[in-house]
Amino acid sequence: MQLLSTICLLSIIPLLIGQQIGFGVDVSRAIMRREIRKHIIEVVGNKTSAPATMPYDIEFGGEGHKDDEENNAEKDLMRPELVKSEQCKGNVCTDCSHRSQCWHGFENDKLQVNVQAGVTTEFAVEIWSRCAKNGDFSIWSELISNGIVAIYKDSGLVKEVAKATGDRESDTVLIPIIGGRTFRLRIAFRPGRDASSKAEAQIEAKLKNADPYTDKCMGVKDCLKVFGDKSDAGFEMRNSNKVQLRCLQGKMLLTWALRAKCRQWLICLPSTEKAKLKTFLSASLVKRGGKRGGKRGWKRGGSRRPHSRSLGLGMVEGSKLVTHVDSTCFDPASEDPEAWDCECLQGMIDKCGGLDEECIKGLMCDNGKVCLTWKQQQCSSAQINAHQTALLARRVHAITKISDNLGDALRGKCSQ
Repeated sequence: MQLLSTICLLSIIPLLIGQQIGFGVDVSRAIMRREIRKHIIEVVGNKTSAPATMPYDIEFGGEGHKDDEENNAEKDLMRPELVKSEQCKGNVCTDCSHRSQCWHGFENDKLQVNVQAGVTTEFAVEIWSRCAKNGDFSIWSELISNGIVAIYKDSGLVKEVAKATGDRESDTVLIPIIGGRTFRLRIAFRPGRDASSKAEAQIEAKLKNADPYTDKCMGVKDCLKVFGDKSDAGFEMRNSNKVQLRCLQGKMLLTWALRAKCRQWLICLPSTEKAKLKTFLSASLVKRGGKRGGKRGWKRGGSRRPHSRSLGLGMVEGSKLVTHVDSTCFDPASEDPEAWDCECLQGMIDKCGGLDEECIKGLMCDNGKVCLTWKQQQCSSAQINAHQTALLARRVHAITKISDNLGDALRGKCSQ
């Protein structure tokens, strides 16, 4: 009864307002629909003590952070700050923190990258499904000029797109989230062979039918909204782990804009999240002995892996064979700290019995999925040797399997 009476009242008020101040009927109806929808969610939510289940589409693009309601039932959330940008040259990948040179939000809901002639760097964005419990990732390549867009799920190539046909239905790649399984979505742009021409790509990447928890987990807790204001300073701080750490440590930043953005972020961040992020970034970036680590390489799909010294059998960690053996590795120095904070970091803190930087670094050093190149700068000799031994064992197993398959194939041919 309360809900019905409220709807009746809300249906009249916007029309009266429209008549008084000269709004058109369409504007009045739009106000009415928005207010009714808002109140229904509030009333029903209070009566059932359950969160609203209205599905969202989270757009990982657009010029800035905003909410866009459509058709009185769907809400598009523009969240360009939720993606982490990187740049890779050869087998070495680093943070990409300058807006004009990296993938960045564009127009209403797109991501764009512009590459100058002669540049051979690969540019990529990464999105974790860690916070998403359901929905489908949807990637549509709207424009590709002199390059290739490659879409990866974890280290596995899903699709390469060399030409945008303009047909949204046939060109869209859908990657469902099944059973809340965590994976990493990576979208990379590789400039083409024509080094004399510029390269460009525009894509639309979204998570369809996400629940409200996803947006909160991905961005609200760590105040990523602060970085979604279209500013160069916001983009740089979002995509540079070193800048974030300096901000959390209270150290001087290079520009006034960065200092202002740092203050805004720190005011927004709860004290518990500040402590978590500072501990994680210190454990990831600060070498034993107090020196901060330099640039490192890490695998980002396919055979693009960091090289290390040979570990026997005539192979290095960057070989194609290892792609099958050691399907993914992570470099904590350049991982998205806010994505880790969503779920993974708390588990590490619990294992350590609190915020213990050395303990968290130790867990990273013991983790077989953390890149050897990071461990060689951050971990003990025993932990590095353990990683090398485990990697060598996986390689021997892979070689044996390949040899068996080849033998079977040859026997099959000879028997024909």
